[in-house]
Amino acid sequence: MNLVQTFSIALPEFILVAVALSMVLVAAFANSSESEGSTLKLVRSLSLGGYGLAFLSLFMLPAGQVVLFNGLFEFFVGFVFILTKIKTPKLNICIKAAHM
Repeated sequence: MNLVQTFSIALPEFILVAVALSMVLVAAFANSSESEGSTLKLVRSLSLGGYGLAFLSLFMLPAGQVVLFNGLFEFFVGFVFILTKIKTPKLNICIKAAHM
């Protein structure tokens, strides 16, 4: 599998990341003399267009099971699963603080 095929599988995520970054930049660098309504409409249009584009890119994905990034995420899922099973006092304090 070549590089283009590998990254085409993650195309919807890449689209959503690019649209999210553009929305943040539009909101951050919008001219304050413009009305907030026009900036809001632009950000809303970008978000809806990005979701639509990402949805349409789902239909361009190859059929069947595809391994992405040489199965790196399978290792990460197992690693996080093992981390959740470790019971230490410091980890329990962090978990309790996160749920407050």
